[in-house]
Amino acid sequence: MSVRGLTRADLADPPPPPTIVERFSALVDRSAGPDACWPWRGRRESHGRSGIFVIRPDRKVAAHRVAWVLAYGAIPDAYWIRWRREACRSVACCNPMHLEHAPALPPRAVLDGAAIAAIRERLAAGESPDDLARCFGISRGHARKIGRHWCWKREGESTTSNGRQHGCLTPQPEGRIP
Repeated sequence: MSVRGLTRADLADPPPPPTIVERFSALVDRSAGPDACWPWRGRRESHGRSGIFVIRPDRKVAAHRVAWVLAYGAIPDAYWIRWRREACRSVACCNPMHLEHAPALPPRAVLDGAAIAAIRERLAAGESPDDLARCFGISRGHARKIGRHWCWKREGESTTSNGRQHGCLTPQPEGRIP
């Protein structure tokens, strides 16, 4: 390359700032191949799980959500992005093939005795906690707690999906029926 015509001013001009795609790509390790997990190498949340991507100083987004948007476009309203359990179990993964969109859960689902009994019966029949969680508008963990009799409905009360009311933190002795 010739340096003829090059001035000090040309050397002093800063390069253009990297685009969001370039900055994001630099923080994702794709070395294992297209089907493997792509771990996030950037900043993490305080609990160390999912990555945080800083779009601008006042806008931070979970890294897996950025991966989804770059691969598939906008996230539909009332949906959230989660990791597909059959694909990988790493919450640091940014491979769009390992992500799926799912309907957002209602802020607080209230279950009655019939719903609790139905969840327990369907779990005993082999239905997955994921399917029941989607069906009843609760978290997968809450469906498991109900199935294990760690959460139950007492007379005249309802069990809530936040897992912190009505005896949900104390395991229920076997044989106790709501």
